[in-house]
Amino acid sequence: MKHSIFTFNKHKRCSDLKLSTSGLQPPFKLLPGEVHLWLATIDSVPELALLADEQIKLSAIKFPLAARRFESTRKLLRYLLNAYLQCSEYRLEKTNQGKPFLPEFPEFHFNVTHSKKMIMVAFCRMPVGVDLERVRDLDVARIAKRFFSSKELFFLQEKNQEENREIFFKLWTAKEAALKADGRGIAIGMKENVAVMEKKNVVSIQLRKKSWHINAFRFSEKSDCFFGALATPFKPDVIRWNDFRTFDRIRG
Repeated sequence: MKHSIFTFNKHKRCSDLKLSTSGLQPPFKLLPGEVHLWLATIDSVPELALLADEQIKLSAIKFPLAARRFESTRKLLRYLLNAYLQCSEYRLEKTNQGKPFLPEFPEFHFNVTHSKKMIMVAFCRMPVGVDLERVRDLDVARIAKRFFSSKELFFLQEKNQEENREIFFKLWTAKEAALKADGRGIAIGMKENVAVMEKKNVVSIQLRKKSWHINAFRFSEKSDCFFGALATPFKPDVIRWNDFRTFDRIRG
């Protein structure tokens, strides 16, 4: 598998990603200052058996797509954790706010997001959040009034409906990624964080006197378009994009 390496600055516009693969094998090394993003579909994850507690959770999910997504996400995450940590014995716990973490590896951070059939996992040596949203028809004005600040609503006054929707998804994914990186999630309220924008692009999120650097992206999968955002407490030196969709068959 081949890494596609992108370096971003705060002025970089959200653009289509071109992800490629070819022959990298585990172990994967995560260096300080780097963020690794892994993209997959529910049909392109490693073949692993679920753990007993995961099987119990899976059996309780009633909707087929949600069940398949849960199963694929767990398989992908476990494969990647094994490859990075070089061990299969580790505890995966959750904070009181529900954010998963590894108590034996306090300097190894990860975050997971999914939308429709797409899954994305982010890894970093510092807190990280990632969000992915499929573009779809929404009542942008109504949702924005409920979750966005007055400063953010200012950017949604465009007459062009397509541009308005694009700005909405940029804001939403950036705000949610920052909340996930913070660890308290959307439970503390989407209005608690405020976007700093330049030329209709989110460059950072201010959340309770802390600034989260934002890297935005978008890509297409068949007829669907996805917007996403990565939140980190620093400006990454390198973001490594890895695509499971074009892997040769990988087995755990």
